[in-house]
Amino acid sequence: MMAGDIFSVSRHTTDFASRALQDRFISDTDAVLKRVLDLAALRYLRDGSTTVTQEDVTDALRLLLIEASRP
Repeated sequence: MMAGDIFSVSRHTTDFASRALQDRFISDTDAVLKRVLDLAALRYLRDGSTTVTQEDVTDALRLLLIEASRP
């Protein structure tokens, strides 16, 4: 729902994100989903792509881990 009408999200990406976010705190889930949309929006600005990908989810999770490990 957060992607709205601009971005499409495949069922595979939705399932991937659901599994990746399972057993996480709501705040982490919200942060990851916001970062996923940020990454998709950057790609849209660069090349016009309107699809949220599994790579967006993976990158968002990786960025969350990096931010959490900072002092």
